[in-house]
Amino acid sequence: MQFRLGGKDYNVSREDVEDRLKHIGPADVRKHFVSVNGKRYPVKQALAAAIGRPATDFITTDAIRIFSNLGFETGNVTGEVPIIKTPSELRFEEYLKSNGLGYFQFEKEIPGTSKTSDYSLSFKGQEILFEVKEFRSGGGEFEDDGRVNAIDPYHFIREKIAAGRKKFKNLENYCCCLVLWNESKPSVFLQFPELVFGAMLGKLEIKDPFDPAEQSFTTYSGEDGKMVHKQGSQVVIENKRISAILILESLEIGQRRFRVEVQRSEKERKKLSIAEAWEIYEKAQGTEKDYALEELRVVVCENPAAGRPLPKELFRGPYDERYGSATGYITRVFVGEGIRELEDLEAEYPDHLEDCLRNNLEGSTSVE
Repeated sequence: MQFRLGGKDYNVSREDVEDRLKHIGPADVRKHFVSVNGKRYPVKQALAAAIGRPATDFITTDAIRIFSNLGFETGNVTGEVPIIKTPSELRFEEYLKSNGLGYFQFEKEIPGTSKTSDYSLSFKGQEILFEVKEFRSGGGEFEDDGRVNAIDPYHFIREKIAAGRKKFKNLENYCCCLVLWNESKPSVFLQFPELVFGAMLGKLEIKDPFDPAEQSFTTYSGEDGKMVHKQGSQVVIENKRISAILILESLEIGQRRFRVEVQRSEKERKKLSIAEAWEIYEKAQGTEKDYALEELRVVVCENPAAGRPLPKELFRGPYDERYGSATGYITRVFVGEGIRELEDLEAEYPDHLEDCLRNNLEGSTSVE
């Protein structure tokens, strides 16, 4: 954008401002602010850094006008009600900032409607909206007069999809994503993308072929699917508005690396005693094999019926994954290098007990 300030002409873009403030910490905001890279700066401090002139060379009104024209959020903190964010929202912000996406806006008003989204992100000329939902335990989920009840792994996820669909109603001009974070609900299994797709496309089924030489495979029935479902023999598109579901989670990479180290040691020598395993545990502290080490990451579950697909270039961090439809099957279409390296290590030194406990679903999954 071109503008004249104090008798001098400038040509500054939004990207220029974001780049020049990337490594500058914000001063305390006393009144007027501008939001850049997810941080609030005093407007005069931000403009001074963006154009390389002292803040005394211009007035606040000029700074507000310039930033508004560049599309940045500006505001006044005087009398402002404190914003209270949920744990899931804080986690999502942490992920965005650590992956170079800190230029989001929180609860931005959407032009032409009375609605707001939790987060909005401008990417390559497209505005992407995110609604963040979390799961919390209500207590007594597994209790019913002492009886053991079957768990429906789809029910609570489908509730969040329905709420997201309502939130994004009449926003067909936007790419809309639902972000899910499990804060404390034991009956929700977001660590298995297959179950999230089961909520989207109908419950998961395992089919055994007649030919014993062929492998069994998994498919989605279409029953009660919130994105796509079957009505008789017909496939019905239920939800085109939600482009993707993003599973936000803390990946326990330290635990996985520690288990690999134990397996490696046992393969090279003998079965470890508890004392020997504890010694490995202590030596790993503060290293990449530290048992407590976690990485915040996103697993993208694409809606195969989406009207506006989520750009492929987003959410490609070292521990991120992405699942989508390929030749009629739901399969992993992207895996970060950190996950790839971890899986290669685990394949070399497999933890057979862990495989049994996790009961991972292998191979591709049909969407038919």
